[in-house]
Amino acid sequence: ISGDCGGWQRRRGGPCCSDSRSTFAEEAESFHVGARARRVALDAELAVRGLSGDGLAALLESADHRGSPAFRAYNSFVYPKSEGALANAEKAGRLATVAQAVCFLHREQKAEHANWLRNHDRTLAEADAANPGRFPLTLVLDNIRSAHNVGSLLRAAEAARVESVHLCGITPAPPHAS
Repeated sequence: ISGDCGGWQRRRGGPCCSDSRSTFAEEAESFHVGARARRVALDAELAVRGLSGDGLAALLESADHRGSPAFRAYNSFVYPKSEGALANAEKAGRLATVAQAVCFLHREQKAEHANWLRNHDRTLAEADAANPGRFPLTLVLDNIRSAHNVGSLLRAAEAARVESVHLCGITPAPPHAS
């Protein structure tokens, strides 16, 4: 078995790779004490700053925001990963600072996405003006397993101005029909 030390690490006085008990999860959870109170306080502060309801739900639950700077700032305040981060989260005034940062980062991401959409739509309009109509070609994607390959083919079909694309079988479909 890959990574099996055969117990030699234990004989040397260290932890053995076959030990199933992990202390990392326990240590991380000890810093999550009070996370619910920090979340409620941060949500209330964000609501005061205009980020509540659908905007906050989109930030916390949407796949588009997963891993975004605003999402990471929110989670690092609510779930600190070290004793120092917990002490920093509990400082006076830190709540307002984090709320302001989350709002700014969320607005920045929305603006960047809107800018991308404007540029994308303008590019499509310019392509329509230069060469009206689409090529009478139908692309059929049947039982393609990789979502990455499907996305690549859809982008290539759009760039090549293919008339239609049909997805069938187990081919993953994008979340939006457009």
